[in-house]
Amino acid sequence: MYMRTILSLFLSAAFAFPAFAQVPPTSDRPMMRDGMRAVAQDMRQDIHAARASTTEEIRAIRDAMMADMQAMRAAMGQKRAEFRSAMEARRARAQADITAHRDTLKAKLLTIRDERKQQAVERINAGVIALNDRMLKHFASVLENIENILVRIGERADRAQEQGRDVSAARAAITAAHDAIATSRAAITAQSGKTYSVTVNEEGTLRRDVGATRQALHNDLSAVRETVRKAHDAARQAAVALAQAERPAPTATSSPDGTAAGSN
Repeated sequence: MYMRTILSLFLSAAFAFPAFAQVPPTSDRPMMRDGMRAVAQDMRQDIHAARASTTEEIRAIRDAMMADMQAMRAAMGQKRAEFRSAMEARRARAQADITAHRDTLKAKLLTIRDERKQQAVERINAGVIALNDRMLKHFASVLENIENILVRIGERADRAQEQGRDVSAARAAITAAHDAIATSRAAITAQSGKTYSVTVNEEGTLRRDVGATRQALHNDLSAVRETVRKAHDAARQAAVALAQAERPAPTATSSPDGTAAGSN
């Protein structure tokens, strides 16, 4: 019995010794605490430095984007001013032709005995000219609206890029849309320089003569309208490309067989 008690105490001391050996001497504990505080302080400083560096990089990227946006707005305003000036210059040059055609038409209408028909043809001829001018102003306004939409799409692309999204496809689509707007504006400018006048042959062909002039205007305006439609479609494609870039990345899920599968 006595021997069993001695053996038990010995084994208990043997198992407890390693844990006891891991405890540092009391004199070393303050040194270890100071070392741990120093390590923690260094880690905090490194974290603060990393955060400051990241903040500066984000700020630099944002400033660059703002500068690019301001430059784009300035360039856009300049292009609009140039477009309006070109349209006004074309209209001014065309005005002399319009006046000459009107005088020619009046002289030709004197051969028509029915005064009501004379007045109707003159009224239709003036309406054709006014319609061309009105539709071109409308097309120009539509292009400005499309351009404003592209600006907002560009701003959203900037924010998406800051969040780490890949907006390269959206950027390319925005550029293509701006190119389509430039093409449409060139078509509008060219159309603003065109003049239309009813060519009167004889009283019996007045209806056909008026219809030919109207049809010519319709064909030309339809061609210009098509360029506006293409600009609109290009802007829509830019919006779609941006929406795809903003879409959250699919999360990985496990399939029944244990392999990873993507879910939208």
